[in-house]
Amino acid sequence: MRDRGLAAQHIEVINLDDPSWWDDSPPDESFADPPSLDGRSRRRRLVAAAVALALVAVVTIVVVSSDDHTATSVPTATGHFIIDGPELRSYSADIVTPRPTDASYTLFANGNPTNPWISLQIHRSSGEPVAALDSSVRKVDGRNLVTPRSQRSMTTIDVDLGNSWQAQVRAFSIEDRELVRFADALKVVDLAKGTVQFDEDILAANSLMATRSADWADELLYGTVVTEMRAVTPEGAKVTLRESMGDVDTRPATLAYFTTGRVEGADGYTAETLIANGDAIVTWAAAGRLLSLTGPVATTELLTISRTVRMADATEWRQLVHGLHPD
Repeated sequence: MRDRGLAAQHIEVINLDDPSWWDDSPPDESFADPPSLDGRSRRRRLVAAAVALALVAVVTIVVVSSDDHTATSVPTATGHFIIDGPELRSYSADIVTPRPTDASYTLFANGNPTNPWISLQIHRSSGEPVAALDSSVRKVDGRNLVTPRSQRSMTTIDVDLGNSWQAQVRAFSIEDRELVRFADALKVVDLAKGTVQFDEDILAANSLMATRSADWADELLYGTVVTEMRAVTPEGAKVTLRESMGDVDTRPATLAYFTTGRVEGADGYTAETLIANGDAIVTWAAAGRLLSLTGPVATTELLTISRTVRMADATEWRQLVHGLHPD
């Protein structure tokens, strides 16, 4: 994956404190009384000394200029977060899948995730079949409706819009035939941007309005991902740490549209289960970043792993990135 780091330009700076440039050893006694010089020799020595001082001044200017350029053009590194569990094996770091730029996500809700709602994700078709994990599938009016076994009130319909566009309609507590009508009414009206028209009567009938929007649904769940790190548990389960930018206050309000079984801790950690695949997820915030840990493990185990997450310094992170080669 990417979802995706900053590359700092390396500038080699001459160290004027290096002994190879300056010799701080005591003067040799054999030159305590240097031989006398005639006028011409003395002038040559003075000219040579002036040239040497000029060269040192030029080098000094170059060094100062280089230091100033580095300080102003390269942002100060604050480090990245890593999983540091004693029983975990590091798997990969700084691998992020870039989200599609030609996509759009809209959440139609009524102020509370326990009320009926509909979400609409529009994106370019990948041509690959959609997999339904741990879910039941039923056919209604020619459409396949997918419901997770862990959330019986949730339904998903994948719609081929043609012209290489695809839609995913997900709903909570919406009657099957109403949802099929909503899916059937979808039509692309702008092929370049993937803009669609939809059945507003169904939205009005359920008192739904657009409350959240993004390019991709995961942006509301994780934020804008900066880095990702993966580690493997002793049982072979892979857990993923996502470090993201985003609104700390907004994410808790949108989590319930993607998760179930929320357990909130007094220390700011929230443990839940992702409806889409049944994985556990722990979310919290630190150092101005949104952090998320996900994986196919028990919620309590993932919560324990999340306590081992810490910030690494720039050198440690660089070694981690260069030292991991996932298959």
